[in-house]
Amino acid sequence: MKDFSKVFSQIAHLAQYSDSGTEKPEPLLLIGAHFLRGIILALVAGLTLWVVRHPILSPLLATVAVSLVRGFLLDWRDRLAPWRLLKLYFPGVGEGAHSAPEQYFRTSLMNWVILVRPALYFFILQNGCWYWLIPISVLAAAFGYELTSHSTSGKAEWQHWAAAVVITLLVLLAGKFQSTGLVYFPIGLLTCIAAWLLSTWMKRLPVRPQNLVNAVYLGELAVCLFFLIGIAF
Repeated sequence: MKDFSKVFSQIAHLAQYSDSGTEKPEPLLLIGAHFLRGIILALVAGLTLWVVRHPILSPLLATVAVSLVRGFLLDWRDRLAPWRLLKLYFPGVGEGAHSAPEQYFRTSLMNWVILVRPALYFFILQNGCWYWLIPISVLAAAFGYELTSHSTSGKAEWQHWAAAVVITLLVLLAGKFQSTGLVYFPIGLLTCIAAWLLSTWMKRLPVRPQNLVNAVYLGELAVCLFFLIGIAF
């Protein structure tokens, strides 16, 4: 019982600070921390959708609530992640002298990039998929861990992906009690595969996030986008 309590306390601590340390936590603890965080965010979103019950206002308020709770849990440590990723992949943004139209475009891009993740969450919540915040959280953690891992033994690590995929499939199976649960199960499975393929490909690129916070943020964007593409088709 003491061992279980110790592990749970570690996971609860990582749920707040898993992405902030200089040393990466163990992969299973990282997935556990994001699983716990995903449960909290899903409950916040589900409760908001249940209370408000409006086709536009409800997902909008749920998105705001999720963003605020996430910021509180992370102590706003990922607030600079979108700009860091933008400068990582587009290093010329915001630097040097440019023509007026080009400078306007670059400035607008810097201002609007922070709204990409909330916009993706809005469309997901508009489809009533509040429980998908749990798979998004764990898959993003696996994605980020994959991008920032440096295996010295030459063996590929797989525990983080196995745990994330199992949690995702179990959540989607439980989602069959929702009217859309069984419809989205194959989409979730394809999302797991797509996220894994993208992370392994990006890991080989010369430019990639070295910080776990930025890598997990990028993973969230990718997983949300894959899921929305699945809904569209």
